[in-house]
Amino acid sequence: MKHQVGRNSSQNAPCAPVVFDAPRARVAATGVAVVVLCVASGGCGTTASVRRHEPVAFSAALAYAKAVELRQSDVGDWREIEHGETATVSGAEKRYSSCTGGVDPARRVITLLSPVFKGPQLRIWSEIRVMPTAALAQQDHAASVSTRAISCFGAPERHPTAFAGGYTKVRETLSIPGPPLSGLPGGFGLRITETYGPPFNAESFAAVTDIDGFVIGPAEMFVTIKGAESFPETEKYFLSRLLHRAELNAKLL
Repeated sequence: MKHQVGRNSSQNAPCAPVVFDAPRARVAATGVAVVVLCVASGGCGTTASVRRHEPVAFSAALAYAKAVELRQSDVGDWREIEHGETATVSGAEKRYSSCTGGVDPARRVITLLSPVFKGPQLRIWSEIRVMPTAALAQQDHAASVSTRAISCFGAPERHPTAFAGGYTKVRETLSIPGPPLSGLPGGFGLRITETYGPPFNAESFAAVTDIDGFVIGPAEMFVTIKGAESFPETEKYFLSRLLHRAELNAKLL
């Protein structure tokens, strides 16, 4: 039976106020994914399918990221609401990496963000990061096993943020349910819950961002889903598609 992308009992639920239409804020969210999960689990591994010692060239990294990233054929008739791009490193990301003691994100060969796709009550995109070597990626993960990585999440970058309709983000919390799909190489998964306060007497509401992924050699693969609740079956489906392509194209690295 063909997989029905995004099917969930919440499709008939009333929609929360939409505050997700600025998804390029996604980079800040995914910047903590591997760091926090590695701290909780005691470290992240990589597979032995990539046996490379020389630095990965930009052309190879770009070809690999393009071959693996989330695409329109994965999501069916879901609408693309933002184009993909190669991401530059922000000052906030550099400060966060410095806080955790990780490798400077400016040393990445590439960070490729897929288009953002809109499904029923959710937004989804992928992020592929390639480091120069697998050893450097492992070094970056090793820095994440310190307790200060957890303390770096949430401060000092987070301040109340106003959105359309007068809603304001008043709280942001982190939980670590782990990867929803078993068998992922270096698999990780976390959840960021944001609570938005109303301008007057309206009800507050929460937005859930699930960030799941895995590591192969020098490459880190992320799938981010943001919506009014979690969508575990949808997460499994997209992770399995990216994993298949990541392993199939590992020879590019």
